[in-house]
Amino acid sequence: MVPLDIVFLGRNFVIVDIESMLIELVGTPDSELLVYRPSAPATYVIQIKGGLSDASSIFVGDLVAIR
Repeated sequence: MVPLDIVFLGRNFVIVDIESMLIELVGTPDSELLVYRPSAPATYVIQIKGGLSDASSIFVGDLVAIR
């Protein structure tokens, strides 16, 4: 499994939360898997390489341009 950062966007494409996914072992029962939820209402989700949000200075409140 590849580590990911989960970037949650509001309907206006502003980042409302960023979560770093933990790597979970293959065979982990569904009942033990983490569920990632934004701390504020979100309409869209972007998954990026783990650690990229910190390395690229991506922060809550930033506007994301979709092309």
